[in-house]
Amino acid sequence: MLAQIFTYHQVMPSYLDLMFLFGAQSNARDLRYSSFREQCMMKTPPRGPAIPDLRRSGRQFQICYNLKGVTLKKRNLESPKDSDWSIRQASIHHQFDVVYGTTLWIITKGRLDILERFQHLTGPEGRPEDKSFKDVYHCFRSNLAAHLMYCHWATEDWPGYISWLEDIIEREASDRARCKITSSADISSDFNGALWPTRADASAVQATSHTAATAMERSNERGSHGTGS
Repeated sequence: MLAQIFTYHQVMPSYLDLMFLFGAQSNARDLRYSSFREQCMMKTPPRGPAIPDLRRSGRQFQICYNLKGVTLKKRNLESPKDSDWSIRQASIHHQFDVVYGTTLWIITKGRLDILERFQHLTGPEGRPEDKSFKDVYHCFRSNLAAHLMYCHWATEDWPGYISWLEDIIEREASDRARCKITSSADISSDFNGALWPTRADASAVQATSHTAATAMERSNERGSHGTGS
């Protein structure tokens, strides 16, 4: 069925690359893939998809691209690091006949939120200039309004997601900095008021301890003589 639809509307093959990004994946590496493709035929073709009965002049442009939006699925106030964010994408194909104003939209997405927004854009509550198709000029303008709506969808929650990432990175950097300061001190024990490095030689520690003990004994002897006098 999909092959018949794409063949009937002469959809550019590049859109298949964007459709193949969807599906169950154990590691969603394809989310990093972004693309924009175009195909323009502004001159009357000698042969091809020029079918006036179907309002096809053969002079058209096609574009396809994908957008990424982000959604907060679950916020964890006790442990912000464990908050669950979901990056979702939409693949968009647009075909426009520059003579008849005929338009084709194909949207691939996991949910129906973009469809609901498009219905609102072209529904009774939408602006008249965003749903006017009385001539080629108005058709083109209405199509631009749809593209703008898709872009707004993709940008909505990114500021919150970026702020969350900055907060997590700042917390991690602070924790690592404290750990680095503690480890660089390289402290293992406190002996007679002195801090000994873990790599200190045992004989050196013993000699230093003996010297310190001798000094303390002499100090005590001087103190005793002073008290007696």
